[in-house]
This record gives sequence, structure tokens and C-alpha cells, in this order.
Amino acid sequence: MNNEAATYGGQYITPAMGVAGAVLIVIGLCLCFLGVRIPKLTAGITGFVIFGLITWTGLINQRPVGGYNSHDSVTMIVVPAGLGILGAGICIVLAHAATCLLGGNEGLCRPDYHKPVIAQSLPNALALGGLALALYILCWREDLVIANPIGRASFIAILPMMLAAVIWLEKLYVPLFCTSMSGAYAFMVGVDFLAHTGYLTGIRAILDGNHRMHYVLNPRIYALLSVTGVMCLIAMAWQLVSNRDSAPVADVKKADEEAEANADAASAPNPSA
Repeated sequence: MNNEAATYGGQYITPAMGVAGAVLIVIGLCLCFLGVRIPKLTAGITGFVIFGLITWTGLINQRPVGGYNSHDSVTMIVVPAGLGILGAGICIVLAHAATCLLGGNEGLCRPDYHKPVIAQSLPNALALGGLALALYILCWREDLVIANPIGRASFIAILPMMLAAVIWLEKLYVPLFCTSMSGAYAFMVGVDFLAHTGYLTGIRAILDGNHRMHYVLNPRIYALLSVTGVMCLIAMAWQLVSNRDSAPVADVKKADEEAEANADAASAPNPSA
């Protein structure tokens, strides 16, 4: 079996793979250009992708030699998609609960405190954005940037945590980056489902411990990696400009301005003293 067949299950685009690629392309576009404007949609999409990816990773790592059944390729797409839909519903329902979980001293439980960006989409966006960034970085070398499996796993786990730490310092640009990065990455993976460039082989080499994948960087993969980064930056800039006066971005800016005004008022000398 050649490398293309090992990665995609065959040399031709099956109907199931075509549908999966189209869905990922639509998901990528939604995250890139509507990620901040419609936070509940972002919460649902990121929940779908995270639950689906976890399910796919579990299936691929436990996959028997002959596959799960005679419709193995369909199973590998339909089962993650089904659980992804369940995950999307759960994440939408729990979007408001995330507000309280992230509350603390920042007052995020207040309904008027940049709730759309931080509360409704932040946990999923941070997790998915950190994962997409980690996979993107690791795939820039044929033996992967971090060759040690334990090191790769640690890197993938730590990067979302680092983004979560940065969010307390920068409440606007981190969600913008996370939605743009995850959207650009999902879009390019969807394109690869249809084009079979080998882009997906790098992801499988990282997440699939059950099969030895031969990841070879070629000009087409370099092109997709480069376009992923450019698309992320364009989407981030577009979201910032197009949503400048929208409620989510305005809420964040207003809250920051109020915090600065309160800090200045607290530090000003008291004339009655």
C-alpha cells in the first residue's frame, strides 16, 4: 500500500471523504470570518471539531488491521461526526456555564462584561486554536519538529494552557487568533481531503500511534502550510476590522476602557485629603 492509500484509504476521493472535506472547508470559513461575530456558533463548531477529533483519534489508534467493517472509511467519518454533533450541542448548552467557571476576579459572570467573546466561545476556541497551532508547528519537518512522542504530547497539551494564561493579559486578540488559526487549519485539511497533497499525513503521524506514517514534505505541502499561516493572518485582520463596531469587540474595548478609567481614578490624589 502506497503512502497516499495509507493516509486517505485509497487513491481516489470517496463520497464520504468528499463530504468530510466540504464540511471542514465550511467550518474553516465560519471560524475564520464569523468566529468573533457569532460566539454561540463558534462554541458549537469548536465543540463539534474537538469531540469529533477525539473520537477519530481513539478509533484510528484502536483500528484493527482489516478495518472495523466492510464500510470502514464510512465508519471512520460517520462515528466522529455523530459524536461531534453531540459535542456541539453540549458546548452550546454549557456556554453560559463557562462564564462562571472563568469568572473569578475579572467579573466574567456579569452579563455586561464582554460575555460574547470570553464566556461563550473562549474555552473551546482556546483548546482548538492551541491544538491547531501545535499541529501546524510540528508539521514543518519530515520527522516532525519534536521527534519524541512524549515531547510532542506535552507540547500539544501545554500550548492551549499557555494561550489560556495569555488571555488574562489580552482579552481580544487571543480569541481572534485562536478562531482564525483553527479556521485556517480546518480549511486546509478540508482542501487536502479533496486534493490528496499529503498534508493530512503529518497530522496522522502525530495522532496515529497505531500505524507508522511516512511523512514527506513536498512543494504542495509547503504551499498548504504557507497558505495556512497567511490565511490565519488575513482572517484575524479581517475579523478585527469588520467587527470593530460589533457587540463582542465593542464589549471588550469598553470593558478595558472602563478598567483603565477606574485605575486612573483610584491612583489620582484625593483633593479633600
